[in-house]
Amino acid sequence: MEITLIIIGGLLIVIAIICSGVIGFLRWKKSHEIVLNFKKYMILLNYFMAKAYDMIHKDRILTYSLEAMKIPDREFTEISYEYARLVIKLMGPNIFKDFTFFYGNRDTLMFNLIEYFNVKYEDDEVRHAALDSLSQEQEESPPNGWAN
Repeated sequence: MEITLIIIGGLLIVIAIICSGVIGFLRWKKSHEIVLNFKKYMILLNYFMAKAYDMIHKDRILTYSLEAMKIPDREFTEISYEYARLVIKLMGPNIFKDFTFFYGNRDTLMFNLIEYFNVKYEDDEVRHAALDSLSQEQEESPPNGWAN
């Protein structure tokens, strides 16, 4: 009876080692697949981020831009998280799993999505301010050929 238990225990250990090896191989294969298809994944991610930004901008930011108002910090944080959730929703569960695997966990993926949103928003605001400044300069300057 003891020998049978020892054999069964040994078999269970061997099975556990084989399973951990198979799981390790599958993880390696998945990460290898993501690395090989990195450009395709990034194209997908950029598409989802741009689409989500356009939707959030139209629904939540445009009214502030039209009124030339700054978004309150608390609401901006809320909008940032809403943006990240929208990107994830657009991805769907399978692609979301791949990106979560690629970034290591959901928090890191969310951080990167929110950071993209913040940088994109700041770039848009800087560009908008520069265009406003340029249009004001053009309105103030006399037409070509006129002396001051």
